[in-house]
Amino acid sequence: MALISYQYEETGPPTGQLDGMWLNADCPWEVYSVTGHRVRRTNSHGTREFSIQWDPSRSSWQWGTHGRLSMQWLGVDSIAWVPDMCEHQNGRVWRWRRVQPSPPVTMHPRRSDSRAVTMAHPRDVHRSREQRRSSRSRSQGRHWHSHGHSHSRYSRSRRNFSDGQLPCGLTHREIYSLLSREITPEDYEMLLRLDDSVPKAKPATEEETNEFLKVVPVHEVLGKECPICLAPFKEDDSVAAVPCVCAHTFHRECISTWLSNYRRTCPLCCTELERA
Repeated sequence: MALISYQYEETGPPTGQLDGMWLNADCPWEVYSVTGHRVRRTNSHGTREFSIQWDPSRSSWQWGTHGRLSMQWLGVDSIAWVPDMCEHQNGRVWRWRRVQPSPPVTMHPRRSDSRAVTMAHPRDVHRSREQRRSSRSRSQGRHWHSHGHSHSRYSRSRRNFSDGQLPCGLTHREIYSLLSREITPEDYEMLLRLDDSVPKAKPATEEETNEFLKVVPVHEVLGKECPICLAPFKEDDSVAAVPCVCAHTFHRECISTWLSNYRRTCPLCCTELERA
């Protein structure tokens, strides 16, 4: 998937650019409603409101004041809130996916006559280009894959990235590669380097581990995989859930090893665990 960049006037971004409903791509039970600068987050803990700001110096949306997050486009309806690696090394990436279409936006390019130009949302521009390409391919007897353009555009974008290592232990190329696709077992070594850069919290004791974990009937997770070892759950397995918002489930042996040897957080969403 291509990373998309937009240029704005110094006065700020298009009004309503992020308005609408968004899902947390990693925790679909968490929903965000955006209206202007106001954001309402709803999950099993209830509803919380906060605000986002436009940073003219960076030409991007910002979320938070401590360990500031900057918004990056992953696609026309997909964004990521990325921690500022220079200021905040111990942070996580929040990926959002739009679930309702956004309204058209109005851009004001720098012109001597100061006339405003109405521009369609990037999704509509993308569809229009795909329709024109499809028409050309039929006339020339060729077949275009809808994702072909994204791949080539992403390849061109990657050539502009620096190969220098960031404080998190990865390069720009590796960071954006992880953000723009699904994580696979082949990423294990890369994720280990990323993990090594994060200050280690005090691991849980055996007593705390037993109190953290909640027994889950194995029949509820048959057909799924343990996120740690990636092996499918079997009927004779012991399965446990951690007390986080998303109640992620693991092989009991896998999650016990994680909690006692690494840190007392959920391996998937990084939530600090409390005793059940």
